[in-house]
Amino acid sequence: MWKDTMAIYGDLCITCGACYPSCPTQAIYYGNDGVFHVEPTWCTLCGYCKDVCPVMAFYQTRVYIG
Repeated sequence: MWKDTMAIYGDLCITCGACYPSCPTQAIYYGNDGVFHVEPTWCTLCGYCKDVCPVMAFYQTRVYIG
């Protein structure tokens, strides 16, 4: 199944954390690799994360969830 979701350009993310509290579904998490990620199954494409990101590191994409 394909799903539209937000994602983060890892090379642009400055790990400021502004996106984390903005997500109403808690789809954004801090990974073991030291950067933030989006869990596609929880993302509703509301765009709040994109609105608060100071470096515009978020983009919309489509992923396969099998």
